[in-house]
Amino acid sequence: MKMPVKLRKLLKTYSLDAYIVPKNDEFFSEYAFPNRLKTISNFSGSAGFSIITNKANYLFVDGRYLIQSKIESGKKFNIIEIPYTYPKDILDYNKHKKIGYDPKLFTSSTLERYFGNKYQLIPIKKNLVDLIFLEKQKKEAPFFKIDDKIAGETVASKIDRLSKIVKKNKSDNIFVSAPENVAWLLNIRGKDNPNSPIPNARLIMDKRKNIFFFSNLNKIKNIKNKINYKKIKFYSFNEFYSILLKLDSLSFTIDKLTCSIFYQSLIGSKYKINNFEDPLYHLKSIKNDTEIDNMKKCHFSILYNELPFLKQKMNFLYENFEQLIFYDLNVCTANPHYSTDGSHEFIKDYPDPENKITLIEKTDLSDVTNFRGDSSLEKRKMFAVGSSYVWNDIDSFWCFDLDEFFNESLLKKVDYIFENFDDANSIDVDHYVFLKNTDTIFVDNQSDTWKFYSRIARHRPGNVYGHCTLSRDCPRTYKILDEYCYHFAWVGDSRVKSKINHYTQPPTGHANNIPLYGKWTEEVWNKFEEIEDNLSADSVYGYPNMHPGTDKGLKKYAGEYPDYLNLTQLLEDLNNE
Repeated sequence: MKMPVKLRKLLKTYSLDAYIVPKNDEFFSEYAFPNRLKTISNFSGSAGFSIITNKANYLFVDGRYLIQSKIESGKKFNIIEIPYTYPKDILDYNKHKKIGYDPKLFTSSTLERYFGNKYQLIPIKKNLVDLIFLEKQKKEAPFFKIDDKIAGETVASKIDRLSKIVKKNKSDNIFVSAPENVAWLLNIRGKDNPNSPIPNARLIMDKRKNIFFFSNLNKIKNIKNKINYKKIKFYSFNEFYSILLKLDSLSFTIDKLTCSIFYQSLIGSKYKINNFEDPLYHLKSIKNDTEIDNMKKCHFSILYNELPFLKQKMNFLYENFEQLIFYDLNVCTANPHYSTDGSHEFIKDYPDPENKITLIEKTDLSDVTNFRGDSSLEKRKMFAVGSSYVWNDIDSFWCFDLDEFFNESLLKKVDYIFENFDDANSIDVDHYVFLKNTDTIFVDNQSDTWKFYSRIARHRPGNVYGHCTLSRDCPRTYKILDEYCYHFAWVGDSRVKSKINHYTQPPTGHANNIPLYGKWTEEVWNKFEEIEDNLSADSVYGYPNMHPGTDKGLKKYAGEYPDYLNLTQLLEDLNNE
């Protein structure tokens, strides 16, 4: 790790005692590019910052990343846990009086929290890490417009409401520094962040409701003529100060929590600053009828070799969910690998004009330390990784496997519960679990369904989800009695045989108590039709008393199925795998 040594040499050049390197970029995104903190420290977590002094390296992280940071950076860095300890608690003022920082990467409130008023905090225009190593710029993706009908309100209406609040606060202008608020105000989205459709952009609105939009001009080609608002002009970030000088105004509203010191200084050099919370946070928090009717849902699934189900389910998922996350990895072998049946390619090639699909192709789960759930360790880790990809504005998280189907009506009922019951954190739905074919189901306690864990939860940003445990991860479970999950876990010859081969190998499988290990295919699966009416206990999937006449067994199913499901084709594809 040579980077701290190189940076330490620059401290002398700029007459500094220390330099701060945060994780965030200038838009305060945790998915920073370039990732300067990783460059300098090798730490790959989503939050934290480093301080390089003349003689020591410090890495500040919260409790989520203590173990990870010690593994990745502990040999060269002193690991400090925040918020229990801040730089002001450990840096000797006499030795670390002059501390440099990039003013585009910090707000004044952040620096106050870290350092108080003791130190000389010196803004350095050139980022010192970039002087040592500058990552190649990623390919730029253009912004895109969402229809006003989907947003539930026109751009002109939103601007009018914002203008009234700014005037009430006795300001002539407002600087909207948070990209997510720019997105909401103008009904636009972007692909600048891997886990959220936020465009890296900022804007000024003056007292006449003129909009000055600042971004990378290569990204605006798809929105320039589609934003239905005549009083908007587009500029590069480099033109910010020249536009600032032309405004006929006296005062500016900024948000101290999202406006960087760089922009605060530029605005403060000409205008009186009124520090208010950005009013857009309040405006967008109150959902209109259209937004309420379109609660944002994320569907997460482990992908490995699920092509027959993808063909049946994908169109339905894309139509009804705002975000789709797939984790493709077979962890049931000594050498984990991607899907071999075309599932991987199916997702990659699936048309995604609305930027809904995230395909996680991570193969190394060894660095995952914070996970939840009851399933195999590898599956729990995959869910933990998937949790970090959920957009912040998602309302509900759905963790149905790809062999689990449900009706469209379930979506509306879940939305209703989450909209009307504040204490609703997770939702249960009973399963029809099919065995061998589509007309034989497991039954439990003399009912027609099999009781399964929660699959649906109210999304909380930063939450780590576990497979099959949403009711415990998100307490206060509601149950929808007239909806079902149609679960084809044990249908399809090759699929079932591979599953039972894995699940009956202790201690990893949750069916490791099957006494017929090594004989299950021969003694049970191949003779299913012969023993169906008198299935012996302990013979299927490891559940005891699995036969008619007890509280658990099999039953013929004659009910309905989701209307988008082609059973004939599904069975054909499953049996031909």
